[in-house]
Amino acid sequence: MSIANKKEILDKLTATHTSKWEEKATWRQENQEWLIRSQEIALKVLHALRQKNMSQRDLARLLNCSAQHVSKLVSGKENLTLETISRLEDVLGMRLISILSFSMTIEVSINQPQHHIAEGHLINQAESIRARQPLSTSGAYFVDEQLEVA
Repeated sequence: MSIANKKEILDKLTATHTSKWEEKATWRQENQEWLIRSQEIALKVLHALRQKNMSQRDLARLLNCSAQHVSKLVSGKENLTLETISRLEDVLGMRLISILSFSMTIEVSINQPQHHIAEGHLINQAESIRARQPLSTSGAYFVDEQLEVA
């Protein structure tokens, strides 16, 4: 084998382009958060199918899609839409994801002696409280040396 052939082979082996496994590993790292959620949903779907004694083909019929599509859904590598998740929940009769919601009621009482409060003082005080930054994500504020929760 000539030196030119060896150099050509060496150049091919040490090419500067990124290999496929590196690209895939980088992609998995960049998409790790939703991939984990997709895997969790896939496991729930597979568990439900097993409990209901259903096949992926049965699920495909109920979803009105191909068996290949269901196979992709349960692979844990699909970026599922809310529509797809909702259809799966309806067909399987179960919750796959939950969205937490909450409401908060704030009760404010101002205890002042029975003397006249200068007009605008309460408005200024309220604006001052509103302008302060929260101490943490819990929405706690310090107002006049007392901790109040917003």
